[in-house]
Amino acid sequence: MPADQERKGGMESQMEVAEKAHAIIMENLERHITIAELSQMLHASPTQIKSCFHKVYGLPIYTYARSQRMAAASKLLSGTDESILEIAGKFSYENGSKFARAFRNVMGVSPSEYRRRILWERENGADLEDD
Repeated sequence: MPADQERKGGMESQMEVAEKAHAIIMENLERHITIAELSQMLHASPTQIKSCFHKVYGLPIYTYARSQRMAAASKLLSGTDESILEIAGKFSYENGSKFARAFRNVMGVSPSEYRRRILWERENGADLEDD
């Protein structure tokens, strides 16, 4: 096999591993999937999974997964009246302060501040439209 075809095959394989890992993460946002679990599911080494994922998505796998969980949590914060602790529990955070810390690290504000801002924007946006 020519070297360029071999390299292309390697890139496709990396892409495939990364995309499969991505799909598993997105289908399981409610829980923390470990690299060991991904390794078993994908029949690939933990190092290979981490490397392929980072090359394709530009972020370490745990950083990416956490940002996706927090994005999903932000939708619940803005679209439901569920308590912050209930939302934290939906994403496998048994401790509200750990959820709040993770949310702040990703979103830049605490979950309660995020919800307050969304409500304020809705209220004031509606007032501005009425004028």
